Amino acid sequence: MIRRAISLTLVLFIGGLLLSGGESRAQGKPQPKQPAVSTGIGFKNDFKVAIIVQGWSIVDGQQRRGQPLLINPGKVAWDNNIPSPGKRFYSIYDANQPSKVYLRDFAVPVALVDQFFAVQPVAGNAARAGLQKQPVPKQ
Repeated sequence: MIRRAISLTLVLFIGGLLLSGGESRAQGKPQPKQPAVSTGIGFKNDFKVAIIVQGWSIVDGQQRRGQPLLINPGKVAWDNNIPSPGKRFYSIYDANQPSKVYLRDFAVPVALVDQFFAVQPVAGNAARAGLQKQPVPKQ
């Protein structure tokens, strides 16, 4: 009798999971699904020093920071962890002196295609950076 009750409970549980698409509702209301975006934003460092590029987006009304990208002079790094279409904001810092900000909260519209930028010193003011849109390099 107990075996039959356990089997029936297990069947009902598995059936409920199949009907719900495998999502567990035990931890509160389900989270809205983010649209899948398979896009990246790349950066090439045209400075003579290493830089840190960090992006952030607004997701569910909160700021979500991406992984900081350390980019040595002349090298390239990609921000592939972009949560949703919209705007992505980027700040650029000196890797040796992170309190030295070259560019703060520069808005980049996220498209459904890869984008690529050269990070360059601003003419006449090497303490500031600009992002120059470039063609995406072939891989």
